[in-house]
Amino acid sequence: MKTELLIVVALLLPLVLSTSVGSQIHQQKIGLPDEFVVEDITVRDGGYHRTLKPEVEWWYFDAVVNTNLSIHVGLMILSRNSHGFVFPAINIYENGKSLYHKRIVSTFQRFSGSEEKPLIYFNNIPYINGTINEQTGHADYQVRLSLGDAAVCLHFNSTMRGWKCDEWAVIMPKATVTGTIMYKNQEISVEGEGYHEHKWNMSTSFESENKGYFWGRFISNTTSLVWSQMYPRFSQKRVLAVLNIGNDTYMKINESDFHFNILAYETKLLKITPVTFSVTIRNATITYEVNISTLEYQRWQFFNKLYCRYNVDVHGVAHVQNQVYESIDTKSLMEHVRFSYL
Repeated sequence: MKTELLIVVALLLPLVLSTSVGSQIHQQKIGLPDEFVVEDITVRDGGYHRTLKPEVEWWYFDAVVNTNLSIHVGLMILSRNSHGFVFPAINIYENGKSLYHKRIVSTFQRFSGSEEKPLIYFNNIPYINGTINEQTGHADYQVRLSLGDAAVCLHFNSTMRGWKCDEWAVIMPKATVTGTIMYKNQEISVEGEGYHEHKWNMSTSFESENKGYFWGRFISNTTSLVWSQMYPRFSQKRVLAVLNIGNDTYMKINESDFHFNILAYETKLLKITPVTFSVTIRNATITYEVNISTLEYQRWQFFNKLYCRYNVDVHGVAHVQNQVYESIDTKSLMEHVRFSYL
C-alpha cells in the first residue's frame, strides 16, 4: 500500500473528475473480500491499467544497498480515462536518515505505458522496461528515474516467485539490485536486495472506507514476508500476509495465525509515533517471530491524517517445517497510514 499522497489526491480529485465528459460515476465502496485469494502473476500485471473511473495506480520499488543505503523509487498516477496527474518520487537514506527527498506533481501528458507488459514511460524515458516469466514467476526490470538533483538507474532481478491478490501484485518479493544512484553531484555504484509491487484500480473511496493500515516487507536468505494489517471503518482488522520460501514457493498466511503488535512509542514535539513492533506467525508448519526497531522515520501529518515511512532493523527467526530454519537479521522499510481516528 502506498498512499503518501493522500492530501494531494484529495485536492486534485475534483480536477480529475472534470476532465472527462458525461455523468459522474458512482464510486462503489471498496470493501474487503471475505477471503483473500493469492495467485501467480502474469505479464500484464506489470503494465498500465487504463480506467474509466477515477482511480489510483502505482509502481513502487525499494532497495537496501551497500549495507547502509536504502532507496525508494515510486511512480503514482491518479487518472480517469487517460486524464489526471502523475506523482514520481525518489528517496535516498543513509542509516535510515534522509539524504534526499523529492516528489513532484506532473500532468498526465508526461506519462505513457503499455497495457500488455511492464513498459512504463515518464518524460519519454522508460521508468520501467522489463519482462515477467509467467512459468517461473520471476521478473527482470530496468528502472530509471530522474528528479531534481537525483537520478537512479537500477537493475531489479527477482529471485523469488511473484504473486498477486486481486489488483495488488507483489511482482518481486525479493530481488537482486545493481546500478547507480546520483544525487547532489555524487554518483554511487550500488548493490543489494530489493522489492517491487504494483497496485492498480485503487478506488478513490479507499480513504473514506478505512481508518488506516500498517505495511511491511522483511527479506532474509531463504524467505520474504510481505504483509499489511488494515483497519476498515467500524469493523475488525484485516490481514493480508504472504510468505515466500525459496525461489518458487509462496503461501498465504491465515489471518488468525498472524499477529502484529506495537511495543513502544516515541513522543516528539507532542506527537506520539509507534517505533517498536513485533510480528509473529504460528501454525502447524510455520514459526516466524521478529522484533522490529526503528532506525529513523519520516512523518507527515495533516489534521487527523498521518503517514509514516520507517527504516527499520528486523531480528528474529523463521522456521518452516522440513524446509527452513534460519535467523533473520535485516534492514527494511515499513509504512503506517492513518486516515481517521474513527
